[in-house]
Amino acid sequence: MDANLLIQQANAALVAMLGLQAPEDLVGRPIRDLAHPAHPAHRDDWAALHEALWYRSLTSFALETRLQRRNGSGRPMVIGSLRDISAAKRHQHAADAFNARKNAVLEILSYYLSGSFAIVQQIAQFLAEEVAVPAGSQPARMCRC
Repeated sequence: MDANLLIQQANAALVAMLGLQAPEDLVGRPIRDLAHPAHPAHRDDWAALHEALWYRSLTSFALETRLQRRNGSGRPMVIGSLRDISAAKRHQHAADAFNARKNAVLEILSYYLSGSFAIVQQIAQFLAEEVAVPAGSQPARMCRC
């Protein structure tokens, strides 16, 4: 939803609950058109949300509301809250991308370092076998020779 309370995108679940065919049936429509008319108290909530989005440039919001199906018949079909989760999704996507890059770097490092560590371990074993290490010395404590 933008600062003028026009729907910018909608998921398939909301489209189905409102009795519509596709998300495009909602995009560009004022969210107030979907508000159930039996609940006029929500007009103040919509006005407050509009003001907050327009003047304070909110990046996310939560609003409890009642929406009606496309044909406007019957009791309110959707009772719940609208929550803008696009910022949370962007953060999650960025975290996932970062973790993927981190894991790739760690795999590369472990591959190249494993060979080097194996060589260091072999040299240490060779030196332990070939060189007499005085008991109680620092090298003896480090390699437990």
